[in-house]
Amino acid sequence: MLDPGKYNRVMVRTNINNFFQFKPCKLKMDASIEEDYQLTIKDAIEKDSDNKISDIHIWKVGANHYAAIISLVTHFPQSTDYYKALLCDFHKLSHITIEVNSCEGEVCITPVTSNNACSHSD
Repeated sequence: MLDPGKYNRVMVRTNINNFFQFKPCKLKMDASIEEDYQLTIKDAIEKDSDNKISDIHIWKVGANHYAAIISLVTHFPQSTDYYKALLCDFHKLSHITIEVNSCEGEVCITPVTSNNACSHSD
């Protein structure tokens, strides 16, 4: 008769071995959107307050639809909805994930808060 505990130990060991043998593939996910469009997105975030984008990835998810993952650093963190609102005029972005990291330490610039409001409703 099969011992269920032994089977679980074998599966865990196999999965751990597979994990350590994983070799990440090299993908350039940002290649599917125009560089100027990506720079304009970056500018929209960074011209507000003291926001600095630390990482941005944008890739095609449909015919004219893109997904974006944006990590930013700021001394004056806001909600993720606040940062998504800064991007409301970028109609190509269908899915946006924002990661906000609070910068500890001395403020290096005087923040300028945008009054950017969407000119359309979703």
